[in-house]
Amino acid sequence: HIPGPEAKGLFGFYFGNLDQVLKIMREDRILGDLVIKWNHQYGSVFKFQFLNKTIVFTTEPDAVKVILSFSYLIF
Repeated sequence: HIPGPEAKGLFGFYFGNLDQVLKIMREDRILGDLVIKWNHQYGSVFKFQFLNKTIVFTTEPDAVKVILSFSYLIF
C-alpha cells in the first residue's frame, strides 16, 4: 500500500484527484505546491491519481538516483 490522497466520490472514481489540482490552480498556485503539501502529509513516497493514471512520487535521494540512472534503459 502506497499512501496518498483519496479520490472522493463518483467524480474521484473517474477523475482521481483532479478536483484538488483544479482547486490549487484556482488559488493561483502551481502543482508543485500541492506536491510539497502531500510530501509533508504522506511522506517521501506517495501516489495520486490523475484521470485514469496513478502517479508515484518519491523524494527519497537513493530512489531518485536509481530511477535517474536507469531511466536511459526505458527511453
